[in-house]
Amino acid sequence: MTSPSCRHHHHHYHHHYYYYPPQPASNYGHEFGHYPAPPSAPPLLHPHGGETFHDLSSKPSYKVYCKANPNFHLAIRDGEVVLARADPNDPCQNWFKDDKHSARVKDEQGYPCFSLVNKATGLALKHSGDTSRVQLVAYNESDVVDQSVLWSLGRDEGGGFRAMRMASDIHLNVDACRGNKECGGVRDGTTIVLWQWNQGRNQQWKIVPQ
Repeated sequence: MTSPSCRHHHHHYHHHYYYYPPQPASNYGHEFGHYPAPPSAPPLLHPHGGETFHDLSSKPSYKVYCKANPNFHLAIRDGEVVLARADPNDPCQNWFKDDKHSARVKDEQGYPCFSLVNKATGLALKHSGDTSRVQLVAYNESDVVDQSVLWSLGRDEGGGFRAMRMASDIHLNVDACRGNKECGGVRDGTTIVLWQWNQGRNQQWKIVPQ
């Protein structure tokens, strides 16, 4: 399957979404033998980033970029999820990685889930379940699991870069559209979509503390 830069097909898969009942704290992280115990769950968020959003924003933030060009970071611009030229002073390029459900919810390969919440806007990355643009939604999570904002990272593909995919359907991966060199490469404003895994450098991501 080629990159979405050249062909666009819509594929539908059966979602595989695994819920693990809460375990005693001493057992956290040992179900699959290679995950550290998760930190304490952060407080829940109010609509549009209410008072408890500030509790999340007191935690470390991350930058997100792909192997195709680490000089461009995941960002929000004009209400869209894009890659933008790295700017440490742009809060729209900073993300919180909320893993409060990671001990209970994992993808079909056993990797834990997380949400990415934008530091500047309080909006979370959302998937629609098909090969379309990655979307945004106000992060208004309760203790009820919302699979549409949950993602997982696959195995290390080299250099610490990993596929970032829907936790409920690992066949659909975050993809910097036309980000491969043969398709034009990453540019300022590159669109972020979901696409089948093709081992492209534009599908391999790092989430790095700021």
